[in-house]
This record gives sequence, structure tokens and C-alpha cells, in this order.
Amino acid sequence: MIKKDLTIFVVKNRALGDSLLGLSTIAYFRSLYPKSTIIYAIPQWTTHLYSKVKTEADIIYPLKLNSTNDVLDLYTDLINMKVDVIHEMHQSGRGKKIFTLFSILKSIPYTFHNHHLDSGTKIIDQGIKKELIQRDLDGVYSFFGRSKKIPSFL
Repeated sequence: MIKKDLTIFVVKNRALGDSLLGLSTIAYFRSLYPKSTIIYAIPQWTTHLYSKVKTEADIIYPLKLNSTNDVLDLYTDLINMKVDVIHEMHQSGRGKKIFTLFSILKSIPYTFHNHHLDSGTKIIDQGIKKELIQRDLDGVYSFFGRSKKIPSFL
């Protein structure tokens, strides 16, 4: 990415603990794109827990993908927020389908880390077992931070 003032929609559609682990990746995104708007999309039921927590995200987005209406609402929100890129930290099957479709319809780049894929992708160390935090960081580094040092959660 060349533009420095992106609107980045970062998805972590997993459990509460995973959304907490994803905060280090949000901080890494902030270090790469300090002038960007970072929207952290996490499961809807966890968003109220972040109401008094300071994060590097500008917006904590309540992600809900249980129905067609949820998906249509998300699509409308992505358009209204003028999202430049979608990055899914830990790609899910549902996320892959929905965000790939959005990417095609609105030409929004969609990147992701899917630790189930074998090596041979753009992601460094793809297919190697690592801690979840490091896999998330590797995914962002692979698409957005190649000119910088590889981040380490340690």
C-alpha cells in the first residue's frame, strides 16, 4: 500500500480472547499507517467490553454475520465508511465468501492470513505452526510492512 491515510477494516471474527490477541496487530497497523483510520471488526457480543479500553483502533465495529440482513448492513457500512482495504487476520470460511464478494463488487482490496494454507502464498512462513499473535502479525507484515523489520510478539 502506498497511500498513508487509508481506512483499514481489520476483521477478527473469533472469540473474545482472539480479539484481545489481535490488539497487537492493530498496534502494528497503527505503526505502519499512523494517519489512517483503523476499524477493528470483532464479534458483536464482545464490543461492549471495549467501551472503556484504549486501543490503537479508531473504531471498534460490532461484526455480525448471522443473516443476509447482517451481511447487507455490513456492506452498507463498508461503503459509508469509505473503506480502502479489508484485512482478515484469521480467515474464516464465511469471511472469505463475504469479503471476497465485497472486494469484487466494490474493488476493495481484501487480504487475509489463513494458517491452514500451505506455503507458497505471499505470507511469510505460511504453513509453519506459530503462536496466533505471530501469525496475525506475519499476515499484516506480508501485505503491508515488507519495507520494515518483521514484527515479533515477543
